[in-house]
Amino acid sequence: MRTKFSSGFSLLELITVMAIIAILAGIVIGITGHTQDEASRRRAQVELMMFHGAIENYRSDTGTFPQTAATDAIDPKVHFNPVSTEYAAASLALYQALTGDVTSPSDPGVSDGVPEDGAAGYLKSYDPRILMADKDPVTRKIIRVHGFQDPWGYYYGYSTAHLAVEQRYQAALATGDLAGAQAKRPSGDKNPGYNVPGPDMWSTAKNNPVTTPTTQAEKNQLTAKWVKDW
Repeated sequence: MRTKFSSGFSLLELITVMAIIAILAGIVIGITGHTQDEASRRRAQVELMMFHGAIENYRSDTGTFPQTAATDAIDPKVHFNPVSTEYAAASLALYQALTGDVTSPSDPGVSDGVPEDGAAGYLKSYDPRILMADKDPVTRKIIRVHGFQDPWGYYYGYSTAHLAVEQRYQAALATGDLAGAQAKRPSGDKNPGYNVPGPDMWSTAKNNPVTTPTTQAEKNQLTAKWVKDW
C-alpha cells in the first residue's frame, strides 16, 4: 500500500516558519540598530575631540574660550532638550567663533556657510555633515547655517555657564565686593556645568526627552547616556 504525502505545508507549519522568520528579523534589526548607534557614538567622540582642538586654538590665539551671552545661558545640568533655543543659539555662536562665518552678503544676520574675508578660522576642514544647515533646493548649496549637529541630527551642546560664574566672581574680588551677590559662587551641584573653569561640550546622543527630568536621579540617568567631555 502506497502512502501519500502532502506536497504543501500545514497551517501550523506555516505559522511556525513565519514566527522563526520574525524572530530572526528582530534579531538582525536589533543588532543593526545597536551597531549603528555605536558607530554614531564613536563619530561623536571624534568630533568632540576635533572641536576641542579648534577651541584650544581659539583660546591660544585670543586668550579666552569662545563665549557669548548664548553660551553662558545654557547649562548641561539644566537644559536637556537638544532642539531647544538654548542649544541652537549656543551652537550657532560656537560655529561662528570657530569658522569666522558670521554674516551673509544678502542678509547680515545670517551665517551662509562662507567664512568672512580675513577671518581667523579655527575649524578649517571638517565633514559637512556636522552642519545644521538650510540648502538651496536646486543647487543644494548651503544658504544658512544654524549651528553644529551631532550624528543623530541634534544640536551639539556648548556651555560657558561655569566660566561666566567664575568671571563674575573674579570681577567682584577685584573690586573688594566680597559680600556682593556676584562674589558668591554656587556650591557643589548647584554650580553650573561640569568642567572647571573651562567650557562644557556634549552630544545628547539619540536622547531627546519629551519632558524635562525633575529629580537628580532622572537627570543623572539621562546624562549618563550622553557623549560628553566630563
